[in-house]
Amino acid sequence: MNPQTINSSPLQRELFAIAQITSCFGIKGFVKIQPFTHTPERLRDLKSVVMGRTEDNVSVYEIDEIEFQANTIILKFVGYDDRTSVEPLVGNYLFVEKSMLAEPPEGSWFIHDIIGCKVFNDAQTFLGIVREVWKLPGNDLWEIVLEKRHVMFPANKELIREVDILARRIVIAPPDGLFEELTDEN
Repeated sequence: MNPQTINSSPLQRELFAIAQITSCFGIKGFVKIQPFTHTPERLRDLKSVVMGRTEDNVSVYEIDEIEFQANTIILKFVGYDDRTSVEPLVGNYLFVEKSMLAEPPEGSWFIHDIIGCKVFNDAQTFLGIVREVWKLPGNDLWEIVLEKRHVMFPANKELIREVDILARRIVIAPPDGLFEELTDEN
């Protein structure tokens, strides 16, 4: 029950959250996790995880067991044998280094790659920069910001023309009226 603490700085390593511990599961030290990855089955191969509330102060935990039960993933850490010992872990994130990230499926991108991209329409008019991405059941929403204007763009395949992560550039075909200037009616 003595995880190895790692004080991480952005210069030392780039960590990305792949899951979050959402609750305890049973009384034998298992926790339930919510994966953020497109390929949760790859978690089966993990022998240890880097875990913490933020990527700046993490510790390494050895995995004792991992189970997939219907739509639930539960895992148990070495040395954590009861519910009381894992309760403080709820809310922590499981991280991996960038080199361990699985590639997203075709037509999907990592949230951290989308945030900060410049957005243009088909006429090459600059619409703003992606500030945030919300994962929703129907489709993602991208918050696109230009000066004080914030627009929530429904990021579905029909409206996305091109995503060039290396150039940090996205071309979209927004629905009519979504980016029209607001006019003063006084």
